[in-house]
Amino acid sequence: MCITLNILFWNTYRAKNKDNIDNCLIDIIQEKECDLIILAEYNKPIRQLVNMINIKSNIEYKPIPNNGVCNKIKGIIKKRYKIEILQEQARYQIIKIETTYYLKEEKIS
Repeated sequence: MCITLNILFWNTYRAKNKDNIDNCLIDIIQEKECDLIILAEYNKPIRQLVNMINIKSNIEYKPIPNNGVCNKIKGIIKKRYKIEILQEQARYQIIKIETTYYLKEEKIS
């Protein structure tokens, strides 16, 4: 069985319509069923976007925390994933993503 993550990355600095970017992001996240969203240079509070996504979606998301070092990148992930920050610098963050999937054993006859 193949397990995949749908990841959205967007550098929002040059977005044409910054006033409407949240609605665009929500539409993409829902349409593509994104598991992980990484936003570079997103200048709004990430918690506000997460709340909007959770209101409009039937799947709950949470912000990826940072230690205050990396302010250029903000992340959102589905709540079912456990995350751990492994390393963080001014322009990058390395995170570990854990999830549990139970696979039924196939009986061989």
